[in-house]
Amino acid sequence: MDEYGIDINHVIRHYDVTGKICPAPYVNNDNYKTSWTWNQFKANLASYRGNGGYTPSQNTDSGSLQPANTTYPATPFSVKVIIDDLNMRQGPGTSYSSNGYTGKGTFTIVEMSGDWGKLKSGAGWIYLKNPEYCTIPKVYVYNGLEYSLVFNPKYYSNKYTDLKKAFGTNADQLFNHFCTYGMKEGRQAISTFNVKKYKSYYDDLQKAFGSDLPLYYKHYIEYGKKEKRKAT
Repeated sequence: MDEYGIDINHVIRHYDVTGKICPAPYVNNDNYKTSWTWNQFKANLASYRGNGGYTPSQNTDSGSLQPANTTYPATPFSVKVIIDDLNMRQGPGTSYSSNGYTGKGTFTIVEMSGDWGKLKSGAGWIYLKNPEYCTIPKVYVYNGLEYSLVFNPKYYSNKYTDLKKAFGTNADQLFNHFCTYGMKEGRQAISTFNVKKYKSYYDDLQKAFGSDLPLYYKHYIEYGKKEKRKAT
């Protein structure tokens, strides 16, 4: 719990996500092969935390480069389910009834609530955080903002021969260059966003940001995409 910053409300069973009777003693809430029931186990964890044995991890470094899966992509995005029996819940949580299982395949998520994603089909919500159940696209976070709307490492490398020569296909190094130099230089890192064209289209943005190109990338991520502004 301490390592991953998980609070007591997010300690769940395999059963809560997939519907499998696993672990059986905690699903049946008996003492079979264990000294505690599930209710007792949760109560003991809560007591342990209350006595100072657990403190959620804090990450206050909002200005850092975080090229790992520290958040989810902007919706909509695709997720690949790799098990047959991932529960589809009627709402974003294990307290909601199951609508059945997804089966293996690729699905589109159109809305997020915590670690739960709403399926585009309307069939329900699925739990996304466990990599044993599903895989999500890698995301790229800088200064607390997710940059997948304006950055794709493969596109960035292929578009600029100097970058391909220097970094090859190393996504983390490419993202580091993009954040440190690429945005300031006005480089294009995805087919759907060209910062120089985005700047030229909108007088209000030019008045607000002038020649500070990184702010145009940031504006598009936070507002421009939702406002359906032209970006190419």
